[in-house]
Amino acid sequence: MNRHWVRTILILYIDEIKLVLENTFEKNSIDLLFLQVCTKGVIEALYEFKDTAKYTLCSQIELGAPNYYYPGFFSAFSNQTISTGHEAADLIVSNEADDMYNSYTLIDNTKLDNLFLLFNDLINQIKDTSVSSRNPISVRYYDEVYWDIISLLENIPNSASGLKLTEYIKNELIVFHKINPFQSRKMSRYSGLSISGETDDKYDRLAFYKLLKPIRDLYKN
Repeated sequence: MNRHWVRTILILYIDEIKLVLENTFEKNSIDLLFLQVCTKGVIEALYEFKDTAKYTLCSQIELGAPNYYYPGFFSAFSNQTISTGHEAADLIVSNEADDMYNSYTLIDNTKLDNLFLLFNDLINQIKDTSVSSRNPISVRYYDEVYWDIISLLENIPNSASGLKLTEYIKNELIVFHKINPFQSRKMSRYSGLSISGETDDKYDRLAFYKLLKPIRDLYKN
């Protein structure tokens, strides 16, 4: 008997997942959204989920598999020792094996609308400016290129709006950026969040991607 195997690749689009969550749950009724996917600590993607959950946990670079945090995580749920999304995120990271992640970033989704406004202010300020000759720290994943968001802002000289944004991201948006202790040399340069560093049809219909086009254009000149 001949057997024919069919391989199916399921593509999940960020904005479609967002609509499912918004249509299934009440606004911000989810305590924690965990994007357990490589390199999804990217602002364009995170902004789309801003109204679905109170917090989002993500990784700026690659994640391992199959992951080992599940026993400790679900045990805490059974014992009813978790009451917030922040606590759930802490538990995931503290129960994960060292070879399964490089760093995890937890963000406060209530801060994303203001982040959008602050980036808009920055873009209005830098329309006729130039960037530093050094490139921002980048993350490469297959055919994708992402720039570290803080490195990018530091690459725009003499920008009061950029300094304001940097402080906001570090002190308001990012709740924690936990680096694997065995990856500290590699990850200490990274902030925990990125933006898309090139034209990318995976993100080009998303609101934050469109907003950041003038910044990407600076690097084409």
